[in-house]
Order: sequence, then C-alpha cells, then structure tokens
Amino acid sequence: MERVGKLKITVLSDNFTSTIVPPLIGEWGFSAFIQADDVGILYDVGNSGLPLVHNAPYLGIDLKRDVDYIVLSHGHSDHTGGVRERQVEGALKG
Repeated sequence: MERVGKLKITVLSDNFTSTIVPPLIGEWGFSAFIQADDVGILYDVGNSGLPLVHNAPYLGIDLKRDVDYIVLSHGHSDHTGGVRERQVEGALKG
C-alpha cells in the first residue's frame, strides 16, 4: 500500500452548509469530495444529491472531470438518496 502525498477533503453538502457559506445550499445528509494525490473520490451523495451538484462548481470541483470513484459509507438515504436522481447522474457522466 502506498502513502498518500496530498489529501484534501471538501464538504459538498451537510446539514449546515447553507447557513455557514452562502451561496452554497445544504440538506439533511452528507456528501464530500476527497482528493488523494491524483484520485478523486465522491464520498456519499446526500439525500437528494442536488446540493452537491449545485455546490461543486462554487468549490472548484468539476464532477465529470474530477470524480474517479464513488464511495457510499452506508445505506441510509441521507447518504445515498442522490444516487437515484437524474441530475446527479448527468453531472457525473463524463
């Protein structure tokens, strides 16, 4: 197993995002983008996935270009619900 040289974690959506950093929006749930060297990981997609699609460009993340893998932490809908949304699917297809 190799060491990671550079690691950056960006929260894309959570319960408080919209109250702390406008114009970002949040919802009940969680989503983050993890950059580990040259590998991009979308960690969870939130309840609807719409905040992650809205917020990613504001945070300098191009979902089509930057996401190599999607990891779902567990089966609760506030972490996986966005998988079924067409807008999320369209934002990730590259």
